[in-house]
Amino acid sequence: MADPNPPHSLWDLWQQVASSPAAAGAVGGLVRSLVRPYQSWIRNVTSTVVGALVAYYAAPTVAVLADRYGTEAVPDPALLTTVGFLLGLVAMSLCDAVIQRVQGWREQPPGAPK
Repeated sequence: MADPNPPHSLWDLWQQVASSPAAAGAVGGLVRSLVRPYQSWIRNVTSTVVGALVAYYAAPTVAVLADRYGTEAVPDPALLTTVGFLLGLVAMSLCDAVIQRVQGWREQPPGAPK
């Protein structure tokens, strides 16, 4: 379904994109890649993409949980973008931890004799 109120100018479009949790998550992933300059460029791009994806899908839920004492069903847009940035910042680290755990289980399955 088409947006009933499309942006009238590039500035309006920029404001819509910049206020989305996905953009905040991408910036969080970019910041993570900048504080780890020893990683490859492909890993830095992946960090930015993963940050955007995680923020896009998880930020609305996490923002509602963070604002659980709020009276509105939809959290404040500033809280939503802040949560998106923080999720983007930690998303690749969480993915790395999960990958390392799975690799550890592959090498030594839980309950297997040592």
